Amino acid sequence: MKKALFSFVATIAVFTFLTSTAHADFEFYTVDAPGSTTQKTSFNFNEQPYLYVMVPFVPQQKIINSFWIAPNSSVSFAGIGPNGTGENWLTPASWSPQVGEWTVNGNAFYADGTSFTGQTHFTVTPEPTSMALFLTGGLALGVARRRKKKKTLVS
Repeated sequence: MKKALFSFVATIAVFTFLTSTAHADFEFYTVDAPGSTTQKTSFNFNEQPYLYVMVPFVPQQKIINSFWIAPNSSVSFAGIGPNGTGENWLTPASWSPQVGEWTVNGNAFYADGTSFTGQTHFTVTPEPTSMALFLTGGLALGVARRRKKKKTLVS
């Protein structure tokens, strides 16, 4: 009898845990503008990324935090709350882009103790014009060095 009761309680506990923590409505990814829900994972140097966070249980008050970790490991913070909307767009107040892969860790806390966590990655790449100028400058320096070396060998 005790074994059957324990099995029944354990089954109910597991079922409750699985149904209370499986939230398909939680979305967490980067986009290119507030109001956008189209995921984007690569940004030019002159673009500002936004974190799109869609959380369930709209009527409850919640606080949403995000920590933006740059390629050089510096951390920026963006947060919002408490509010009652389901869709939120966050970006650091002082966005200073760095080329490379960024990591964004975030969480949402509800008044009833429910919480969600998420992580996403995106890449900042130099804009094509900057790359072209960089390569042109490098080519010019290479040609100048070659001419100087050739001139030294002739002398």
